[in-house]
Amino acid sequence: IYKVVEPGTYGAVGAALEGPNL
Repeated sequence: IYKVVEPGTYGAVGAALEGPNL
């Protein structure tokens, strides 16, 4: 979902949620 969003936009939050999905 947040893969298309810049990493800096959601930071660690997105990395924690979408990390494994990347």
